[in-house]
Amino acid sequence: RIRLALSRAGITAQDAVLVVAPLRNEAVAAYLAVVRHGSVAVLLDHRSGRTDVQNVCAATAPRVALAGTEDADRLGLSGFCPVLPLDGGRAVATTPETAAVDPDAAAVVVFTSGTTSSPKGAIHTVNSLRCGTANMVDALRLAGDDTLFLASPVASITGVLQIESALRVGARVVLAEHFSPESAFEQVCAHGASVIGGAPVIAETIFAEADRRGLATLPLRCIALGGAMIPASVIESAHRFGVRAVRVYGSSEVPFSTSTALSA
Repeated sequence: RIRLALSRAGITAQDAVLVVAPLRNEAVAAYLAVVRHGSVAVLLDHRSGRTDVQNVCAATAPRVALAGTEDADRLGLSGFCPVLPLDGGRAVATTPETAAVDPDAAAVVVFTSGTTSSPKGAIHTVNSLRCGTANMVDALRLAGDDTLFLASPVASITGVLQIESALRVGARVVLAEHFSPESAFEQVCAHGASVIGGAPVIAETIFAEADRRGLATLPLRCIALGGAMIPASVIESAHRFGVRAVRVYGSSEVPFSTSTALSA
């Protein structure tokens, strides 16, 4: 449906499409639709402000934006480019033609955090993401029976890599749209999440909630930790719950470039 909406809007291969992404299924579908349409998905977290939109649009000149109504209004998106519903709008009966996607052409733009200066757009191809995904699948031994718990934004390289890795092996992804210790813990347990990737605070929060509830086991088998220093208490908690910890390093430009071995 989203691809058909893009076709009807005249979007073709290598046109930039701004995707204002909440941590919801619609945003994942929008990202995948743009890439499979042969266009360039310019990803922006929906919690961004108008200055972020202005900078992103100045850098990438999107032909159209995919966004929810509330985000589109708050950010004034129509002042930058035409806006389509994030989910593609009303249901349609026809299917767009299969697009020829060049695996070495620009496919995705993710923006850096802007720690040292203004955020910069890191451009990825299908093949560059395949490399990062292959590293993640190998390092974490991901398989089709895994369930990944994703609390990082869809618009971040962490979110993109986990979505692509799950697709690669046929695993599931649980999206933590409203993160809190209670909801994160309940989602992990309810869905049998086996893998968490992201900043150490995510795993730390879940371990602390399990301790608060007096539990000794979790469905998790592995946590991939990056983005910050890892407190010793997180590793100690992982060992106590029988969860293997993997230290990973990457960046928006070079995702999942190195990792430690998956050992006990």
